[in-house]
Amino acid sequence: GFHPLEHHAVVLGRGRLRVTLDPAGATTVTAGPLPPAGASIGLVPCLLPGGLGAHKWIDRRLVDALASALGGVPLLVDADGAVLEAAWASVWVQEGDRLVTPPADGRLLPGITRAALLADDPRCATGPVTLERMRGAEALWLSSALRGLVPARLTG
Repeated sequence: GFHPLEHHAVVLGRGRLRVTLDPAGATTVTAGPLPPAGASIGLVPCLLPGGLGAHKWIDRRLVDALASALGGVPLLVDADGAVLEAAWASVWVQEGDRLVTPPADGRLLPGITRAALLADDPRCATGPVTLERMRGAEALWLSSALRGLVPARLTG
């Protein structure tokens, strides 16, 4: 039989797809290209008491405004000095062959790539992360569902 998409195939390559369900029950779907791969991501520390919490926010105006004002990817730090996460990614410090990420204590989004790394690789663990620990680390990494594991650096 005839399939409506049979003659309209489009090859898009790799990309991202976001499905959003708002509190009123409306659903929107957006698609776009993957973020470009490249050099390490510059992180600028930013005090955000309490962090963004354990859920993904549809309204990204705060994070976007911080990124614009800081000229880099905001690295969210709580008032107690705990590094929580980057604006769009989980943060990892490399110490030897270990990668350490802050614990999911309700102040950060426990990303799916983060969860996969913690579940599948015994070299990955959770623990307290501070700016001092980041400065002393052999390397810094960010993880996200779209980008995987990418190198990062402190710029502020």
